Amino acid sequence: MRLTVQSLDRAIALYHDALGLGLINQTEFANDHAVAAAMGAPGARFRTATLQVPQSGLMFEVVEFTGKHRSIRANIQDPGSTRMQLRVRNVDEAIAALAKFGGEVVSVGGKTVELPAGSNKITVAIDREPDNLFIVMLGARPPAR
Repeated sequence: MRLTVQSLDRAIALYHDALGLGLINQTEFANDHAVAAAMGAPGARFRTATLQVPQSGLMFEVVEFTGKHRSIRANIQDPGSTRMQLRVRNVDEAIAALAKFGGEVVSVGGKTVELPAGSNKITVAIDREPDNLFIVMLGARPPAR
């Protein structure tokens, strides 16, 4: 999965420092015109960071481009909007971490929601982070009975 971000440094602080994704590598700005053109930004310089969701094989790349930017603010139900689903130890703590970076809860009522999970319930929230990625946070699985 690749996400274009306004600031690579902010994205690393959010995903690595605040949410605990592993930082695999980070590049400096490159002048690779063929790659920039393939990514739809001919002539742009870019830099990337690759992160990994803990305990999974999911690789997550963020890319920052130089030059003019055009941001599109979508809703989660809009075509082309993107979401990532993460299981977190504590949904409220994850919401607070995202809020420090400008994230906002977009779940019903702007708060967590309790959903059925077998004979228990699980806490869930959907948060929009500053670069318009929707993060679905699932609370830790309830203990088995």
